[in-house]
Amino acid sequence: MDLDELSIAELADMPDLVLPEAAASIQAGAAQLIAIGANDDDGYLGAIVIELAQGQGTAHLRSIVVRPGSRRLGIGRRLLEAAAERLKTRGYALLLAEFMTRNGEERGIAGFLQACGFIPPQPGIHIRSGPFTSLRGQRWLSLQLPADFEIAPWGDLTAIERTGLIEAASSEYPDILSPFEDAAEVDPSRSLLLRYKGQPVGWMLLEEMDASTVLFKTMYVFKRHQRMARGVALFAEAVRRLMAEGRYPNGMFFVEHENEPMRQFTERYFTSPDIRQETMWRAYRSLT
Repeated sequence: MDLDELSIAELADMPDLVLPEAAASIQAGAAQLIAIGANDDDGYLGAIVIELAQGQGTAHLRSIVVRPGSRRLGIGRRLLEAAAERLKTRGYALLLAEFMTRNGEERGIAGFLQACGFIPPQPGIHIRSGPFTSLRGQRWLSLQLPADFEIAPWGDLTAIERTGLIEAASSEYPDILSPFEDAAEVDPSRSLLLRYKGQPVGWMLLEEMDASTVLFKTMYVFKRHQRMARGVALFAEAVRRLMAEGRYPNGMFFVEHENEPMRQFTERYFTSPDIRQETMWRAYRSLT
């Protein structure tokens, strides 16, 4: 069996050897990739795709697929080892794997990755998606904010307020939760700005996923207001407005595993059979 480097065009001719969640980014051709195929006399049996992150020393495992009739023969492991060797020669120190699962599906993937030298996968993000109707009747959905708070469309943010929020980065909120990342994708009329006594102290940013689904992209309330359920009340207001409008019947919400209060909130209230529950796992392998 030969292990050959593949071009994006060659990958496009073998869609069954690329995970669906990786196919769009590969076709876009924006990222620098390493792709390797396992080939014998009958054609390609499997393929691996690695994305190279410039200047960070970390590469990302985007896809690894072995055709059903060729599994459990060590092909996946050989593909990973071949990719690891190429990454080492380019100076990469870590290979990151992220994968989505439902209902305990992580066990098989975790076992494979650990057999290939990865640390045990850890939960990274918990995702819930489904119809807004599944939330009707829940008490948290009626939460209201005190009179000192004001909720306005995100598009009402003034230039002075924008400057203030940019200057407050790192001290008031982590950079990863900046409301100005991917700003072009944000819906300014449905996203919400939270003010306290006239000053911005939080946001709930929404983005269209598809014609029927809205993504609750980023929610944050300044630290001094977090212990009084202000974030949940802001979230509830966003849901109420979407339900009243009726434009999007479905929503998607995610929370970082480290955000224990919101994770517990999600585990308690997002349990309807109509709600899809998924977890994104992360694992690393040292290449040094």
